[in-house]
Amino acid sequence: MELAVINHPGLGAIMDPIININKPKQPDSPDDGIYPDPKEPIKLPVIVGKPVPVPTPLMGAIRIRMPGGPEVLEYRSVTTPSLKRGEVLIRVTAASVNKYDVMLRKGLIAAAPGDNIYPGLDCAGVIEKLGPGATKWKVGDEVAALLSGGGYATKAVTHEDLCLPIPRGLTASDAASLPEVACSIILSIFTYPGMANNTPRKEPLRVLITGGSTGIGTLAIQFAKAKGCKVYCTTCKYTKTHILCL
Repeated sequence: MELAVINHPGLGAIMDPIININKPKQPDSPDDGIYPDPKEPIKLPVIVGKPVPVPTPLMGAIRIRMPGGPEVLEYRSVTTPSLKRGEVLIRVTAASVNKYDVMLRKGLIAAAPGDNIYPGLDCAGVIEKLGPGATKWKVGDEVAALLSGGGYATKAVTHEDLCLPIPRGLTASDAASLPEVACSIILSIFTYPGMANNTPRKEPLRVLITGGSTGIGTLAIQFAKAKGCKVYCTTCKYTKTHILCL
């Protein structure tokens, strides 16, 4: 910071034409030197430099220091993200681990432009704040949410449409593992191929699931069976028994 001096015309010079309007001219009075000439510019000290920063709310987040193993993950204090229209701020109580997070940590992929740079595609927690136009939830609601990253943090932001209520009987830790895999299954099997309609069929749908022992695979098997599909899947011999139990 430093002090600079600017010239100001003086309050008297500004107000004089207003105060003395329609006022007869007064005879000159002797200048006793006590008061400065009201029309004489005044030098005022002002502060020049960078403004004092306004305190920004902080939160904790897991950051990837460099590509590598789990040891490259570190906890840092970062700025709490701001809310855009239709978004909600979630106080995170649990987050899941997806293959995307592992590949991101290893440096095999990079976050897409506009996505959160911190790992974590889904989480569970409590709605803490509503953004402009967000009306589907209220502060205090418990939700699980699909994210574009940022689940490995004490707070996360997502659109209100990407939140779902925690199913009855599930803990927050259980619910945090649902959004990404459930959305993948519903969209890829029951929505995009047009299987979501309730058109009567003579035979059950046949669904082939490759990698039946994966996170998505195990849930996809149960989802498809619940929808009345005949399920086929591929797996290695070491997980065959586990798959047959589904």
